[in-house]
Amino acid sequence: MDIHNLIKTLTRTVFALAALCLAVVFSGTSYASENPFDQLTEKTLQFFTTMEGAVTSVSDGTVTSDLGTESGIRVGMRLNISREGAPFIHPITKETIGQIESFVGRAEVVEADADSSVLRVLRGSPAKGDLLRLTSANILAMFYQSSEVGWNVSEEYYERLKASGRFELIDTSPGTAPDGEIVAEADRLGAEVAIVLTSKRSNGDLILTQRLMWVEDGAELSSDSATIGADLLADIRLGSELFIPKREHIIAFDIPYSASHIASGDINGDGTKDLVLST
Repeated sequence: MDIHNLIKTLTRTVFALAALCLAVVFSGTSYASENPFDQLTEKTLQFFTTMEGAVTSVSDGTVTSDLGTESGIRVGMRLNISREGAPFIHPITKETIGQIESFVGRAEVVEADADSSVLRVLRGSPAKGDLLRLTSANILAMFYQSSEVGWNVSEEYYERLKASGRFELIDTSPGTAPDGEIVAEADRLGAEVAIVLTSKRSNGDLILTQRLMWVEDGAELSSDSATIGADLLADIRLGSELFIPKREHIIAFDIPYSASHIASGDINGDGTKDLVLST
């Protein structure tokens, strides 16, 4: 297991407990109903709304559908296309209990109005009457944060995505990898989407930017930012510090490299606690 991911595993529970305390803190503040983490989560979930519709016509490389913005469809969304086949007959009652379906393609929304949309065919050969669907199955997403994103900030957002119940999140080590490497790693891990976080400071506030990328071709689905004020940042730090023991250093030693994370535990099962450091 990657050392950084091991440290994340050891500390996730602590931060989840901290989040419960923060909920009390947030409820009494002016930003309780406009929390930027909640707003960013809502924007993300809009691209993965469960829906089902039909192909109403087929043109050169595109299809139209009966799904529109009132159904929750958004430009950039990708839907699978399937085709109904023979009816599925109950072997005893001989009643029709469903239709056999086969996957025939995938398409991306490029235009949308209230009650219809146009999709670009990414693969396959769809036909009029085929089904367009985004199922309720969890979206497998790789969560990647740039090195400058604070641990507390990323945890705060990670927990909201996880609590939404829409994503199965895959952890990775923070860094400054280019998009090509991020997508390649997400593809290796079997993810459908890569969630990439970066941040910068502006007049005491933190601008947290999220980019969503489709792993199948590296295309960017969306880019959204949230401004996290200094007061909220202070509360996040307070919440994490509630679970960090305040003690005087009783041992000090130098290590031959810089470390940004530290954890202890019996890593190799020999009954002795180990110290784990990660860059």
